[in-house]
Amino acid sequence: MEKFQVFFFYFDPNCSKIAPSGLFDGSVSDITRRFVYHLHGMSTSLLLAAFSGFLYSVSLPNELLPFGSPLIGPIAVVPVFLAVVRVRSIRHAATVGVVFGVVSTLLSNYWLMFFGEFSVWTIGGVTVGYAAYNALFFPFLWVISSPKASLTTVLSSRDRVLPYRPVLIAAAWVAYELLKSRGFLAYPWGLAAYTVSSVQSLIQSGELFGVWGLSFVVVFLNASILEFISAPGTGFPDPKERRRALGYIVSALALVVTFAGFGMVRLRQEVPIVGEFTAVLIQPNTDSWETGNEESSLLVLQSLTREAIIEHGRPDIVVWSETSLRRPYPENQEFFGRFPARDPFTQFLREIETPLVTGAPWRVTPDAHDYMNAVIMIKPDGSVSEWYGKQQLVPFAEEIPFWEFSFVREFFRSVVGIFGVWTPGNESRLFGFSADGHEYSFSAPICFEDAFANVVRRFDHAGADLHVNLTNNSWSRTDSAQYQHFVAALFRTVETRRTLVRSTNSGFTVVLDAHGRTIDSLPMFTAAYLHVTVPVHAPSHRTVYSATGDIVPILFLILVTVFLVARVHTRDRHHRLDRADDAAGD
Repeated sequence: MEKFQVFFFYFDPNCSKIAPSGLFDGSVSDITRRFVYHLHGMSTSLLLAAFSGFLYSVSLPNELLPFGSPLIGPIAVVPVFLAVVRVRSIRHAATVGVVFGVVSTLLSNYWLMFFGEFSVWTIGGVTVGYAAYNALFFPFLWVISSPKASLTTVLSSRDRVLPYRPVLIAAAWVAYELLKSRGFLAYPWGLAAYTVSSVQSLIQSGELFGVWGLSFVVVFLNASILEFISAPGTGFPDPKERRRALGYIVSALALVVTFAGFGMVRLRQEVPIVGEFTAVLIQPNTDSWETGNEESSLLVLQSLTREAIIEHGRPDIVVWSETSLRRPYPENQEFFGRFPARDPFTQFLREIETPLVTGAPWRVTPDAHDYMNAVIMIKPDGSVSEWYGKQQLVPFAEEIPFWEFSFVREFFRSVVGIFGVWTPGNESRLFGFSADGHEYSFSAPICFEDAFANVVRRFDHAGADLHVNLTNNSWSRTDSAQYQHFVAALFRTVETRRTLVRSTNSGFTVVLDAHGRTIDSLPMFTAAYLHVTVPVHAPSHRTVYSATGDIVPILFLILVTVFLVARVHTRDRHHRLDRADDAAGD
């Protein structure tokens, strides 16, 4: 039979060692058997990765479990970690990462399919992006998982144990979460901490470490379970290895108990309240992206506002959702003086005699044609007292690189269906109002900005007494998308110990106190108003997280980087010594 020379790594039939890279002779049947065996070996790892992606998506908020599952989260990524332990090369580790990234992203972010006419680009772009992120990240997890692994080696199955492996895996995971939550492509969805967000005592750790400390605990528990069930070779670990692995599980559980104990103590310690005010939050359940319904949507907003005032009296402030006004207000006051025709907007403002906070476009400069996605506060006399322009824009939806070039604009307009972009704001501006003789200031992060700890932390440093988020999630058509957004925003209350008010187009409209507890809320996808008394908390001092920021994940990033550099240096030194010994032997 004809022989072929093939260049690749291959496993021996017992899977106890791997052949060196290079050329070998083999018949067609021999090569086929080895290739099929190779696929069979990888298929188990890929199935583990896919199963883990499923578990991880179920542990996050979804249609069946609105707040996710704190029971599944601590075990959700054990299968994919086990898959990483099983593989023997960087290429295989990257493949495992791709499978996990694709499955977990599609299952947990499927609602991106409803993102307007260019939904194929949003769900496709996010899925491809996370596949790429994990293809880069999982090889580093693989290197961390073995004492002899590097980005250029292929390992035998016996080299699987590394001291402090669970700690390194958890630290690397948190560092990865930080990196994917920053920059132009930032998307802080699906963090490990969100899987246990329904446990009030655990999320209180946010005031110390932000979301990162809880992410570390969740992943550390997963990695410790991996340590217990995996083996340094074939069969079960010896008693010494099992005791070592059991020690990691005990340590992880001790961390959980410590975090929960701290949280229970903090839940009993009320954050001082310096005042309160009444607010009316309007949830119109109309889609501001839909064309032809501008007038009907505005009529719904005004009708619900009047209904709330008639029923409960005049509040201190009225809050509408993101882009409730679809035209720049200052330049169109004459238009709003006659629109809607049945109930002109400016006449409505004079009637309610209450400051209105609403989303609206804002022209960057009077002579420019560039606009910001903004929040404005309109006084009863029709003048604008304050405004804020969204700083963290949605990549490739609200902001597109090189939009100033005509060929880029033409591509996105003709192929993708995006006809314009927003200009990002560059200042963390605050709003002020009076209630019961007190002056209060609040921030107004727009839409998914309340999922970014660094954005809200800047508002806290600017002096915000509370945070008021304006969001439009009606396009998602799913409860899970809105609960996922809410869970991400939930941590901002604990991190700053400030009240969070969320006024949304279709949900989740809710008011949270400084411990992240719900004061009042509205059901999803329902046209309704929420008349609520909002407490204003004044912590006696800035929280540890607000003072130090993302120091924890930064330290983890440094730790993992130093470890990897040390590994490379150590391996190079060993190689030099081996070559020297070989030369001496010759």
